[in-house]
Formats: sequence, structure tokens, C-alpha cells
Amino acid sequence: MRSKLFFALVIIAGFSAPAVACQGTPARSSYGEDVHIDLEVESGMTCGSSLRLGSMIKSFEVTKPPLNGSVSVTGYKWRYQSRSGFKGKDAFVLTLIYEAQGGARTSKSHINVTVK
Repeated sequence: MRSKLFFALVIIAGFSAPAVACQGTPARSSYGEDVHIDLEVESGMTCGSSLRLGSMIKSFEVTKPPLNGSVSVTGYKWRYQSRSGFKGKDAFVLTLIYEAQGGARTSKSHINVTVK
């Protein structure tokens, strides 16, 4: 049954930045559940990841942008970049709408960023 499957809502294991510039913990969520992710990134560097289970995704977007950087979404991938010179805490929310048994479901990824 699809609603019992686990999937990687936002995978942080496959970052597309050097390991020292971008660190996080892989996150798993079941359908319809929100996930909280802690991320560390060097000031001015980019950090991002992609979603798995792309065929079920209807939409994927930034619903609360960061105050001290920017997030871009292309297809099933996202990338965060802090403002140059900024150091401190930042946060943003990504919302995923996907097809599941019984209709569309929503999950949010609350991403807390420590910029060093």
C-alpha cells in the first residue's frame, strides 16, 4: 500500500557541494508527514539536493523563503545559497504535493540552516 511506503522527501546525502562546504543529515518521511532538517553550509556557498519518487510528484516549491539567502527549485532539485558574508541561522520551507492513494497529499520540509 503506497501510504505505508517510506520515501526520501528531501535527501541530503547526495549534496552537490564539497563535503566541508555543505553538510546535513538524510531525512526520511512517510507520505503526508512533515520533516525537519538541519543543514550546515559555508557562507556564500551553495548546497542542495533532490527528491526521490519523482514520478508521483505533482508540484515542489519554496513556500517560505529564507531571510538571509535564496533557494531555487528546478524540477525535483533544490539549491540554497546564503548571502555573501552572512553567518548565523537561516530557515526555509519546501512544500511537496504528490499523488497518493486517495488523492493528492502535501508534505513540508522545514530546513534550518547554520551558515558558518
